[in-house]
Amino acid sequence: MKEKYLNEGFDAYLAKPIEKDELIKVMNQLLFKEDALEKTEILEIIDEETIEEYEEKKQKNLSKKKITENIINSLKEQTPVVEVNELYLQENGVNLDLSLEILGDMEIYNETIKDFVNIVKTKFERIKVYKNENDLENYAIEVHSLKSDAQHLGFVDLAELAYQHEIKSKAQDKKFIDKYFSTLEDEYLRVLEVAKKYTASLK
Repeated sequence: MKEKYLNEGFDAYLAKPIEKDELIKVMNQLLFKEDALEKTEILEIIDEETIEEYEEKKQKNLSKKKITENIINSLKEQTPVVEVNELYLQENGVNLDLSLEILGDMEIYNETIKDFVNIVKTKFERIKVYKNENDLENYAIEVHSLKSDAQHLGFVDLAELAYQHEIKSKAQDKKFIDKYFSTLEDEYLRVLEVAKKYTASLK
């Protein structure tokens, strides 16, 4: 996928889950690359613009660089404040640190988990239908989506179980799916209950 996007003209590519350090590294490479081009720009300045115009442009770039550095420093220094309802998540097996690396902050997390509670029941009903109909192609698509949702919210056990079902369904291993579907369903129901209680505490 990286090669595909770079060939299409994108400047960089980061795969999910995005690591904060890697994001900062890429931001540095892309946003500060004018430093590496500065000598070339000076050589071309006589043909392209006056000294005054060049200095004005340089000051704007320095200003932009300072703002970006402040953003990056803020990212480096961010530490989530643990509140009572966040402790409830952690006590129920939620990897909140992993989730915040992906989503950024608790405000986004709270909006995402509300959406999850609203849609996951319908999603799991589709999973059950595709399992019962032996439609493993669509089953794989739905458990992949469940895996992504769970991973984003730090429900790592559900994400791992959904991933196993995704791999096995792509391999047409219906025997595995039938044998361990109840394990996936039990963990889904547990996670749903945790998510419901947590979102109720936000009101």
